[in-house]
Amino acid sequence: MMCIDLHAMRAAAVAIAALASAAAAAAQTASTPSIRFDGRLHLHHDAFDGVYSNDGAHRSATYPRRARVGASGRLPWQLKYAVDVDLERGGVVVLRTAALAWSGLPAGTLRAGRFDPGFGLEQATSSNWITAIERSAMWDLAPDVADIGKGHGVQFEHAAARWYGSAGAFRKPASRGMTARAAFAPLLRERRAVHLGASLADERLDGDDGRIRTRLGVRGVTENDDGRRITLARALEGNARFDRQRVVGLEAAAVVGAFSLQAEALQRRLAGSQPSRIARGHYVQAAYTLTGEARPYDIDGAKFGRIEPANKRLGAWELFYRHDRLGVRDGDAARVHTLGLNWYANAWLRVSANLLRARSDGDFNDAGDASGNAASLRLQLVH
Repeated sequence: MMCIDLHAMRAAAVAIAALASAAAAAAQTASTPSIRFDGRLHLHHDAFDGVYSNDGAHRSATYPRRARVGASGRLPWQLKYAVDVDLERGGVVVLRTAALAWSGLPAGTLRAGRFDPGFGLEQATSSNWITAIERSAMWDLAPDVADIGKGHGVQFEHAAARWYGSAGAFRKPASRGMTARAAFAPLLRERRAVHLGASLADERLDGDDGRIRTRLGVRGVTENDDGRRITLARALEGNARFDRQRVVGLEAAAVVGAFSLQAEALQRRLAGSQPSRIARGHYVQAAYTLTGEARPYDIDGAKFGRIEPANKRLGAWELFYRHDRLGVRDGDAARVHTLGLNWYANAWLRVSANLLRARSDGDFNDAGDASGNAASLRLQLVH
């Protein structure tokens, strides 16, 4: 005799109805494409002297650091897209991002196209919302590790309640390889967060001469003909080249109300038929929001976001200090101190001012200067 469990049938019917309703809603959402336009304009002015210039004299540069427009949105079948272009001098338009992301996988999102690889906390944070005007000089040791350039790749990403991870394969203009990043937030509450993470990149190079230079936190030194970059490691002689690099990054951050602390360390090893070249760097950054706002942290992407002013008339005011240290084994080393003030007037306007003091341990300018000073300003408009 067949026994029919009415309660089980009722529960099954409810579950089936719920699934059907969810599927219908998903289908309706998936069949409605969307589009959102965005853009950013970063106008910079830098003034510098000493080791930042060839002869040590005072120099300055005013220039558009970023002029970018783009669009993003949804497509059918759980697809999202993002496209943006850089508007460069002379009216040149350069495609920067063109990617599709599919969230139909049960464990995460698959992204493909032209987009920057996931590597590091400061690199994951938008250039709109990094604390200093420029990212740490540490990144000059491995300038392409988090920059796709004109390449392309595929990356899998997963975010949970306290975990984030990504792994991808990329073909860049002068390299190809794998990149992975993992982050954990042992504390994640409103106005409080603790972040720990690590990144790894292993790449084959299309012949790298091994030269490593740094702007020491001042982009304007390459916008003025008399500006100067510090050389930490000189190019290999003759036809010698490095054909592989491995970059390892460690990251940590904490937010306690209006106070935040952030630090990262990086090591890059260049290898080939000649002895390896090892570059190491780190930075430590402390920030305090004078108006009391907390710096927002998002585990989806394991990154920091925009500070929202609590007082719409006053805006949000943030004070910070950062110390950078970087060098190359059997080469030169340098350090940078940065003191800055940010004013977040509203969701689209930000004004920033940085004072920098840098010192080179070995590469001096034509006047014999080992140290230099700089002041940087940014006017930022974001939509």
